[in-house]
Amino acid sequence: MKPEYHLLIKYFRDECDNSERNEIEAWINASEENRKLFGELINSWEVAGKSVDLLTPDFEKAWNNIQLQTGLKSREAKKINLRPIFRQLLKIAALVIILLGIGIVVKVSIFNKPALKIEASLSNSKKELHLADGTVIFLNRNSKVSFPEKFSGVREVSLEGEAFFKVAKDKAHPFIVNAGGTITKVLGTSFNIKVGNSGQVFVSVLTGKVAFRNVKDKSQILHLLKGDQGKFDPNSEQLVKSHYSDENFLSWQTGIIRFNNKPLSEAVKVISDYYSKNIEIDKSLKNRPITVTFNNLPLDEAIKIIEMTLNVKATFNNDSTILITNN
Repeated sequence: MKPEYHLLIKYFRDECDNSERNEIEAWINASEENRKLFGELINSWEVAGKSVDLLTPDFEKAWNNIQLQTGLKSREAKKINLRPIFRQLLKIAALVIILLGIGIVVKVSIFNKPALKIEASLSNSKKELHLADGTVIFLNRNSKVSFPEKFSGVREVSLEGEAFFKVAKDKAHPFIVNAGGTITKVLGTSFNIKVGNSGQVFVSVLTGKVAFRNVKDKSQILHLLKGDQGKFDPNSEQLVKSHYSDENFLSWQTGIIRFNNKPLSEAVKVISDYYSKNIEIDKSLKNRPITVTFNNLPLDEAIKIIEMTLNVKATFNNDSTILITNN
């Protein structure tokens, strides 16, 4: 069951006690749908400026306003007694007005959104998507992204799998990516996001600046610059910042694979992932270094180069596994 909006607002303001916080976080973790909705709610809260009066139910203030607007304040000054039940009804009316205001804000922010488009890539293909704002998304195999046909206010998308984003600059409208329990927020830059099979999320920045944070813990936020990588572990629920050393993290998008004195065992992992092919090597070859560059080559040509470079032999086993042994 979704928590009351006033409780969510307390959570956004970091005013919940332990039991209230546990209730909110239990709801968030109950399903992926809840996590996505929570991400939308907190984004709308940030867009609203965090200080909108309608989102802060001040019942006493509302009651005083109604008294002034109806003339009851002046009558009370003259010591004209009101019946208790009438006073109670007016207080209820004040509460209804406030709740209606909250409902309007939430409805406008959350539910009055354009219909979402969902684009998915197959296991053997990638996609290039052009959004209405000029942003380009390169979608890796077995990935999915959803976004509105036309952005209104904040530019927001959701990702499953892996994608490279070239975000069109718009300082007035941040670009936000929801992925695997994280939110990545930018104004205009290029970066790669990968949600691994184990649920880990990696954000690697190619240009510009990126804010990367945990959906459930607002205090956890990383500011990433060119060359930085942010990692989110769903088990520890922690963010870790590092400088990425894998020059092939974008090979799936560029088609270029480069190794410089890299052990063959590590190179084979990259090649296997890129070509979606199982490759096994003889134990004696694991630490043999290889220096080579593949530029959008078919698999058979890449394997031939490995054979010639290292003087090894590659055999195909039922067209499903490649075995590399000493020549």
